[in-house]
Amino acid sequence: MSRRARSDSSETKRNLLRAATAEFSTHGYEGASLRQICSKAGVTTGARYFFLENKEDLFRQVISPVTNQVLIAFSEHYQTCIKAIVPGESADGSLVDEKTSKLILDLFFENRAIITIMTDNRRNPVVEEFFGQLVNIISDGVRAMLAASGRPLVQSDEFIITWLASTEINTVVDILENDERRADADRHMLSVVRFIRCGVEGLAAA
Repeated sequence: MSRRARSDSSETKRNLLRAATAEFSTHGYEGASLRQICSKAGVTTGARYFFLENKEDLFRQVISPVTNQVLIAFSEHYQTCIKAIVPGESADGSLVDEKTSKLILDLFFENRAIITIMTDNRRNPVVEEFFGQLVNIISDGVRAMLAASGRPLVQSDEFIITWLASTEINTVVDILENDERRADADRHMLSVVRFIRCGVEGLAAA
C-alpha cells in the first residue's frame, strides 16, 4: 500500500470514528444506525468491511482509546504498589491513589463524549466486558498487595475484595454522571480513595 493510500485509509478511519461517536452520543448503541454512520463518514456499505466487522466492533473501537488507557493505568498502579510493600507492613492499598485518580479524571474529562456513551450504555456487552476486566485488575491487585505484605487470605476476603472493587467503579461512574465541575469531581474522588483505603487496610489488619 502506498503512502498516499495509507493516509487516505487513516483519514477514512478517523471519519468513521467521528461519525460513530456522534451517532452513539445522539441515539445510544441500540438506536445507532451503521448505515447513517457510514453515510456521514463518506464510506460505502461495501467499503466499511475494510474498517470494521459490525456495529459492536465499531462501538468497541470508539471507546477503546479510553478503556485501554484506564486498564493500563490501574495495572501500573498495582505493579508500583506491590513493589513498594515491605513484608510484614500494612498493605496501604486504596484501589486508586491520588495520583492515579487524577490521571483517570484527566482522561475522563478530556473524553466526556466517550465517557457519556459508556455510562449511557452500561448494559452493553462491550462496556460490561470493560468493567469486568477492571474489577479483575483491581481484585487481583488487592490480593497481590495483601500477599506481598504477608497477610494470608481467607475465604471471606474474596467477597470483600470483589465488593470493594465493584463499589469503587460504581462510585466513579456516579461521580462522572453527576459532577459537571472538575473541582467537585476531584473532591468526591478523594473522599472515595480515603474510604476504600480504610477498607483495604481493615482487611490487612484482620
